[in-house]
Amino acid sequence: MNVTLAVKQYISKMIEISGPGMKVLLMDKETTSIVSVVYTQSEILQKEVYLFERIDSQNRDNMKHLKAICFLRPTKENVEHLIQELRRPKYSGRSWEPSMLARCTQGLTSVLLALKKCPMIRYQLSSDMSKRLAESVKQIITKEYELFDFRKTEVPPLLLILDRSDDAITPLLNQWTYQAMVHELLGLNNNRIDLSRVPGVSKDLREVVLSAENDEFYANNLYLNFGEIGTNIKNLMEDFQKKKPKEQQKLESISDMKVRQGSACLLIQV
Repeated sequence: MNVTLAVKQYISKMIEISGPGMKVLLMDKETTSIVSVVYTQSEILQKEVYLFERIDSQNRDNMKHLKAICFLRPTKENVEHLIQELRRPKYSGRSWEPSMLARCTQGLTSVLLALKKCPMIRYQLSSDMSKRLAESVKQIITKEYELFDFRKTEVPPLLLILDRSDDAITPLLNQWTYQAMVHELLGLNNNRIDLSRVPGVSKDLREVVLSAENDEFYANNLYLNFGEIGTNIKNLMEDFQKKKPKEQQKLESISDMKVRQGSACLLIQV
């Protein structure tokens, strides 16, 4: 019996379960010694473990790009340190909250039922969260197969699940279309914009409803870029002046334009 080999295989399995990606190994005083006995630094680096930290260290840096693997003895002190780490995590620790996973699954399956689609499901292989969501949706489709028994199409629909956190480019880009700018800068939730925290906003503009079904300007400008929207706002205000020449004189500033209500004025708030 080779105890060293047994411990080495145990640690290897623990690292492999965490999946691909850069990792940090969090240890206590005793497990640090165990790892140093069975692994050389070069060997464990080959398994994408790039950092070794003591969980009782007070000077650990925030490194959200690293996954954390905790190799700890079940002592009271270690449990307390682990609680503090989970309360304010310094590493990614990315996983689904059960309630959020259930809600996303319900949302996706509801959309599929509304569109009458029973899709093939594909997901990003490197993302455990994408995999779990795909499996959760698949379980619902399998369990409620009678509800998803729709007419087959020549080209089967595809549900593609991607993990935005693995995209290093998109978060650095700014969208310059109307709807995307509103959502990114102000937040769009159920067609409602909360402007209550905007300094100097009037009482009747603290919450603005944006709906392409009921707002012609919004519907026509959803996907236009910033420059085109500016021109359309100018034309809209000029038309308004022509219709009400006595009530509204020439608009000379953004402040004058902000007096007018409607979705066109929301862009000025952005």
